Amino acid sequence: MIDHGDFGNSMQQSYAWMWSGGRLYATHLAQLLDAFHVESMSLCLGLCHSGGFIDELRRENRVIATSCAEDEESWACADRPFDEFVYHWIWRSDHTFTPLLPLGLKISF
Repeated sequence: MIDHGDFGNSMQQSYAWMWSGGRLYATHLAQLLDAFHVESMSLCLGLCHSGGFIDELRRENRVIATSCAEDEESWACADRPFDEFVYHWIWRSDHTFTPLLPLGLKISF
C-alpha cells in the first residue's frame, strides 16, 4: 500500500489518506485483512507514519515491512513517481536480494 499517511487524530492511530478523501485507519485495515483466510500474507506499506500500522496488523502468519516508524515521514523518489522505500523493496525483491531467496519476488512471496 502506498500513498499518503498521517498520525495524530482522535483515534490516535496511523491512517492512510484514501483517494476519495477518506481515511483508512490501522484497525479498519486489520479487520479487512482478517477476512482473508490465507496461510501467509506479506504487507509492504510505503506511506508516512506506516510504522504505526504494525501493532494493529501483526498476526502470526504476516510479514509486515514499513517505510518508516510511526512518528516518521516516508519519502518519494527524486527521479521516479514512487515511494523510495517501496521502489527499493520491489527492485531488490525481484533482483535476488539474498542468497536464501535466489528466485526473487515470485518465490519470496
